[in-house]
Amino acid sequence: VLASGGGSCQYSYLNGDIDSVLLDIGSKEGIDKFMDEVKGGKTGNEPLDAIDKWLEEQKKIIMNKIEVKNYQTIDGFVICLAAQFYAAKEIKTIQKTIDGKNFCNDDNEANFVSKKSMVKAAKAYVEKQRHEWMIMSAENKQKLLESKEKRKTLKDWAKNYANVSICCLFWESFLKDDADMCFKRDWQIEDVKYRNTWSAGWFLNQLRLQEIKVFKKQVMVDIFSKIQEEEKDKSILRRYFQFKYPKAAKYLSDMSVSHLAFSEEMAERLKMLAKQNAKEVDEWLKEIKNECNKLGAEEVRLIGFDGSEDFPNGIRFKSKESIERKLI
Repeated sequence: VLASGGGSCQYSYLNGDIDSVLLDIGSKEGIDKFMDEVKGGKTGNEPLDAIDKWLEEQKKIIMNKIEVKNYQTIDGFVICLAAQFYAAKEIKTIQKTIDGKNFCNDDNEANFVSKKSMVKAAKAYVEKQRHEWMIMSAENKQKLLESKEKRKTLKDWAKNYANVSICCLFWESFLKDDADMCFKRDWQIEDVKYRNTWSAGWFLNQLRLQEIKVFKKQVMVDIFSKIQEEEKDKSILRRYFQFKYPKAAKYLSDMSVSHLAFSEEMAERLKMLAKQNAKEVDEWLKEIKNECNKLGAEEVRLIGFDGSEDFPNGIRFKSKESIERKLI
């Protein structure tokens, strides 16, 4: 499982035993490098060069991590989540298929493409975007910079460029050319739809941290045998809690059943609570900001408040459907 985002990358894999590579590397730093150049009045090749320099720095960090862990690139089937999926989605804007397949999967698909083909497509996308930037008129660049239209700002352009670039670096660093990559976020098992997130890699990493040994044969049998053993220990603790605190145990049980049965209502409730408490939380965050500014040399920024170029329309609440998928 390979998942990445704005600030981190997590790669959990099976190579005899479960292991993982965890890195504090994501697209946000690259986006900031690009935007800082533009805001400084440099709208030629300087923003692109800033991302190139950032990528070289990240490559050194990755190579050092690989050397310390004595990591070897591997093949096999890799599920690519989160920002990995969005990189594939962006590449699809210039290349509809790879290896003759739809590589950006819907919930009822699980197509896969080779790492070699995916890297080639990513580099073609990056080259196209570089060319587009270099021939873009100063007027159009300014329009992008001033745009507040959702997903059509200069920061959105930089985000797509930086994300595809860093994802391509991850693929080249971790995988052999014949590794099969499956870009998929939304899944459907029978009538149940859900969104697979970074927690899939987290689950594998937890198994690793618990020193669960997984071998190539009977992999899932070994995993669930271990989970079953731990569940027995937890069951003893639960029974003790129920015996000593019967009323609290009953309330907790009722809450769990209620929440599982009404995930749609829960999602709506969570969104309503967020809106109800938004003003109070905003004030609380501003107080924290003021206190931090008294203590530190660098000014603290609150992302998403009025006047923020990061969120020109303010913080966006997740939709009820998105929350429900995560609850499931």
